[in-house]
Amino acid sequence: MERVRRGRQRQVGGVPGKVQGTIAIWQAHPEAVEADLIERHYDIADVLTGRRSWRWLRVFIEHLPPESHTMTALRNGLTPQQLAEQADKGEPEKAPWSQQEQLLASAVDAVRHMEWTLICLNVDKKSKRPDPPEAMRRPGAGPRKKAQLTNKSANTLFELLQGGAA
Repeated sequence: MERVRRGRQRQVGGVPGKVQGTIAIWQAHPEAVEADLIERHYDIADVLTGRRSWRWLRVFIEHLPPESHTMTALRNGLTPQQLAEQADKGEPEKAPWSQQEQLLASAVDAVRHMEWTLICLNVDKKSKRPDPPEAMRRPGAGPRKKAQLTNKSANTLFELLQGGAA
């Protein structure tokens, strides 16, 4: 493999700097990074030879759309635990989706909900109704866990329904 021009090797607060992080992304997913560069008429050789800086590549990667090859490779490389952490603290409505993508996801959710409502209306009263549909998954967020009713919360709910104070 060719020698990679890395610039100064420094760490900030014991954590590798941004250049080292960019190099790590490139080394972990070289085909994805190169595919994104080629689609936008750039060449990785410009970075490797010093005509473009590693900072330029970092900024390029940071501003790629979620559906890019690099962002897809990074997402696919997440462990289930990392995905769950992102789901717990994620705010998919703030994800870099276009307005068109947000509206399309909302329309899909509405159609699924209308279909579920129609099924529920046309099922015999004694039959088991299907579970409501889950919302369409947004980038950066895993599936949501359903809330579980604990004994304590069930007792509190029972007391409230009986007119007592919780």
